[in-house]
Amino acid sequence: MKKQFITEAARLQKLAGIITENLDNQQSLGFLFYPEEDEDGMIDYFYNKDKVIEVIRSLGYDDAEEIAKEVMTISSPYDELEFMRNKTGDPDMQIEDLTVGMFKQGIKDEF
Repeated sequence: MKKQFITEAARLQKLAGIITENLDNQQSLGFLFYPEEDEDGMIDYFYNKDKVIEVIRSLGYDDAEEIAKEVMTISSPYDELEFMRNKTGDPDMQIEDLTVGMFKQGIKDEF
């Protein structure tokens, strides 16, 4: 019975890794943030509060709501793009290139 439990635990751990990896590669646009056009036709980007909290909570932070509030107060998705352009040295990076994994790494680096 113990061997079966270990096998099941290993299977679940592997499945969790696959799910996490797929989430990390998921595009942030449309998941963590979304575009909104104003009356002048300009597009701005806004965080999806619930998804930001969900991702931060998945990293194991007990205070995910507070961290999300701080992130969404002091930065915008466009700020995130500028940060990643500087970090990767890719000035041509577009907002569509940002992934959930990049966002997670930024959270880990700051908090």
